[in-house]
Amino acid sequence: MTCLTGQDTIELLWENVLDAALCFFDNTSGTKKFDVTSVICPCSRAWISVNGKSVAAEVRCQEAARESSAFLALSKTWVGR
Repeated sequence: MTCLTGQDTIELLWENVLDAALCFFDNTSGTKKFDVTSVICPCSRAWISVNGKSVAAEVRCQEAARESSAFLALSKTWVGR
């Protein structure tokens, strides 16, 4: 994915997308509580670059647990309680 601003180009790349998982979260925003449902696809590799320069970062991935610090969130639903 490439994001362009007036002066900068930011590129995001996700690789080795693992199986999708349906995740449930409790979220409190202000005084109202929400049930949040999201489809998350963890990735074992990912990169960020700004103006062609790689950003120093490390993906932390536990494939057995289907968890990663790099992921795609494909759907998110907030339902107020």
